[in-house]
Amino acid sequence: MLEYYLKGTKISLTTPSMVLETIKNYSFDSSNYISIFGLYPLLHSFQNQKLQRALNESFLNPLHGKSLELYIKTKGLKNIETVDGVFLLDKLLNEKLTHYFYGANQETLNKINAKINNEYSNALVCGYKQPPIIDIRDVKNNEQIKKDFFDINQLQPDIVWVGLGGIKQDLVMYNYYRYLDKSLLIGVGAVFDYFAGNLSLSSERVKKYGFRWFHRLVRQPKLINKKIEMLRILISIPFKNNKIL
Repeated sequence: MLEYYLKGTKISLTTPSMVLETIKNYSFDSSNYISIFGLYPLLHSFQNQKLQRALNESFLNPLHGKSLELYIKTKGLKNIETVDGVFLLDKLLNEKLTHYFYGANQETLNKINAKINNEYSNALVCGYKQPPIIDIRDVKNNEQIKKDFFDINQLQPDIVWVGLGGIKQDLVMYNYYRYLDKSLLIGVGAVFDYFAGNLSLSSERVKKYGFRWFHRLVRQPKLINKKIEMLRILISIPFKNNKIL
């Protein structure tokens, strides 16, 4: 699978179907992690070496965000599509895989549990856990997270869904995936809230034409200036110094 490095940060050139098949065919004989990330973590990785290392050492690094997809496609790289964590979760819950959910709060986890029980009768879920509320600077060598991962490893799940939000979840996966014997961690950001119904998803038509970002801005208008500034930074990045491996 090709990987594109933008200012030193890896982006896997993937599509949703490619990522899905890669996960389904994973050997599950050793631990690793997938960072599904968007524009905000990407821009931060340019100045944060620890975050860039976490993203670069992942098993897969698919992007999530239409603006990133369109930017990369304008540079001539066509075989790339934004990967939706909700899509992956929906498909993989129907596979013969075992799952663990690490993220959000107990109320949201209870909603996820209820939805899976009601709509995914064949899903195999080992457990759910609300992580500790910690500052991003305290991720490394955190005793509570170590204990959580020790407990998760006793259950030997195939997939651990990690929903801590961009940057923090990438650092957690990078620092702790070796505490697991065979699990594949997948960082999915706000997917826990979408799946639980705390946040509403845009329609498939909105998603298809790349206006999910507008759907979010209408509901969270404070994001407008932040989004515009991030897009300005992205467009200003010289393309010629980046590379494909």
